[in-house]
Amino acid sequence: MKFLKVPFFILCATLSCQSFASTERQELLARLMPQAHQRLFRNLRGRPMNPTYEFDVLRSPEQALEEGLGGHCNTHARVAAYTLMQHGVPAEDLRIVSAVNDSSYDSLCYGLAGRSARWSNDGMSGHVLLLMRDGAQWFLINTTTIPGTPPGNSYGDERGLEVVPFVDAAHLESAVSTTAIAIPGDALRSLPPFFSSMTIFQVLRPDAFVTHDFEQRRNLIASGQMDSDVCRYDASASSVE
Repeated sequence: MKFLKVPFFILCATLSCQSFASTERQELLARLMPQAHQRLFRNLRGRPMNPTYEFDVLRSPEQALEEGLGGHCNTHARVAAYTLMQHGVPAEDLRIVSAVNDSSYDSLCYGLAGRSARWSNDGMSGHVLLLMRDGAQWFLINTTTIPGTPPGNSYGDERGLEVVPFVDAAHLESAVSTTAIAIPGDALRSLPPFFSSMTIFQVLRPDAFVTHDFEQRRNLIASGQMDSDVCRYDASASSVE
């Protein structure tokens, strides 16, 4: 890895993450999501999901639930946020957190990945999680492991919510623009080892999510902006080749 990253435990120590807090919203999420996931996958009927990146980002949560054709991690996180908002949780207390594999960032910012390659095989893999305030504490939640995810879904894990106390949204949004921040491993336990080391590249309110294409995703990973490919965590501020 060619860039320095702040481990989450150091960030939490600095900003006083607390492990004792309300679990009311976590319990609400665990109660609501099995039914939402069943609705999300109801028309898939064992068929493989659309593998493209655009499938996961161009649809709104409402469209994904209406179609019932499944979705990847971005869809899971946004459907979870949408469902919580429908039950009274304000958007201000929720964030969609996008992360990229460290090896993928290195590939992108050091010219090792072709610009025309697709997301499934070009070193651009990552994950999307939900950040939620529950009482006085913020929690990072892997929404692909909620019970009710149908067998055959690519995540295929029903061990329940993977929840980690995390920093508040305001500090995270401010820090991620200049600091490479790690996703804690405890939020990724169900994923393959390839996904064990990730860096956050975007933090957005669910009602501020902007649809984008794959090329714009590359820019978001590199710079945090859709129209710039300058790598923000690279000391030399190199651009994507």
